[in-house]
Amino acid sequence: MPSQYKPIAILPGPQDAVISLAFSAKAQFLAATGYSGIYIWELSATSSPSVAKILYMLFAPQNPRYIITCSAWAYFHKSNLYVLLLGSMQGNVILWNWSDTTKVSNRCSSLRLLYRVPPFNDELDEILCIDVHELETATGILGRVAVATANWIVSVWTLTSAGKFSRAFFTTLLDGFNPKTIHFCKDMQDILAFSFYGGKIIQLHYKTGAIKSYKSHGPGVMGSVALSKASDKFLAYTGQNFQLFNHSNLKVLKTFYAEIPLVLFPKHVVFGESENIVVGGSDQGGALVFDANTEEMIQRLEYPCGGLVQPVSVSLIAFL
Repeated sequence: MPSQYKPIAILPGPQDAVISLAFSAKAQFLAATGYSGIYIWELSATSSPSVAKILYMLFAPQNPRYIITCSAWAYFHKSNLYVLLLGSMQGNVILWNWSDTTKVSNRCSSLRLLYRVPPFNDELDEILCIDVHELETATGILGRVAVATANWIVSVWTLTSAGKFSRAFFTTLLDGFNPKTIHFCKDMQDILAFSFYGGKIIQLHYKTGAIKSYKSHGPGVMGSVALSKASDKFLAYTGQNFQLFNHSNLKVLKTFYAEIPLVLFPKHVVFGESENIVVGGSDQGGALVFDANTEEMIQRLEYPCGGLVQPVSVSLIAFL
């Protein structure tokens, strides 16, 4: 059975709902975004986490057009460059960067605005999901970023170790396909898009964006999806519980029974510990940890303030 988890710290900052949580490579940083703006903590095994709120962005909590809905990190070994990618409800993709070349006494204060990519048109094209092909990119390799928007578009961008961000291609999906979650397939590098409703899954060619396959008999609700790196499987929050599916035939393999939801906002689900555990959010004051093999809930990670604990993220940290 996986080890029991112990609380390390309560990270101060957000005063309102957090929509997205994202660890950087090596768990150097943790970003939280939502209705309190954007907060970043630098994490360390030897000292207390330090926090910095990004103050240089237009933010109006009463106007949902300026809410940051999703986040992801990219890291380049060559330049020791950390890039935080953000997607907004307005349709902007925003990149911030940190590197040793701009290091100051408080590392988080050395974050700098790198790019702001406006929406494709004047309509509200909410960014629904951002995924990076590799959390850590080796020297000489281009980073790749996939972005899904509410107007049924999936775009793929390249990102260099010097911070240059360029769009490689974009694909307009079938009418009514709401790409709530997108993921790069680690083995074949293609992109999988999962619809929020209707059980639809589309596979896009990694170089052209051409639709390679289309399935319409998946779970009726896929509020969030996590891909297995070791097998042809994926986890999905299906409106009531977290379920493991075989991607080839969409057969339900396992069900991780969650608490009765109080609101309809989707809960995040992720793999952890070499896919030996499953972690999901809840509406009742804690995150839920399941044994991936037995389907048993083995621990509840309590949040001291209670309430909705819907976004979750995991990172493996090695202490030497």
